[in-house]
Amino acid sequence: MSPQKIRARLRRSAAEQVPVAVRRRFDPQERVEGIVLDIGARWVLLASLRDAAYFDGFTLLRLEDIRRVKVDPTFLPALRTGHTWPPSAPAGPLDLSDPAGFLAGIARQVPALALHEEARRPDMLWIAAPTEVGQKSILVRMIDPDCTWNDYLTKVKFRHLTRVDFGDDYIRAVLEVASPAEAI
Repeated sequence: MSPQKIRARLRRSAAEQVPVAVRRRFDPQERVEGIVLDIGARWVLLASLRDAAYFDGFTLLRLEDIRRVKVDPTFLPALRTGHTWPPSAPAGPLDLSDPAGFLAGIARQVPALALHEEARRPDMLWIAAPTEVGQKSILVRMIDPDCTWNDYLTKVKFRHLTRVDFGDDYIRAVLEVASPAEAI
């Protein structure tokens, strides 16, 4: 699918508040579903959908990785009758011009987020608390798979980021199970 057609379908989702199913280069079978809330030069912000019919946080996707976008209004009637219609944007605007801008905005809103570096580590994601946002990287305190906080900070370079999730049920569940974060 051409970049122009991809952007046109993303713009349609934003304008008409209709769900889209996005396929990206990392796993052509994986569908990221949501309603587009904003489109930047390099990133797109979605109100994420779980099971195609329930809002579940937010997802930022790098535009260059998107290969196909399908407008999928199948569950739109159910979404419109739900108590969370219309989809709301995160509190406060996010600057989608670069990761430094939107990660700084997200860090002010949530205690943790999920970071993906799918080109380098396709089967991994990191749940982490942002601590400092720089120009080219973010320092985070990660939660291990056993839901314990690391004792050290990890630097994640923006050039490796392919997806960022926040405000979803999975992250909330991990935070509930994780021991309270202590100062490093």
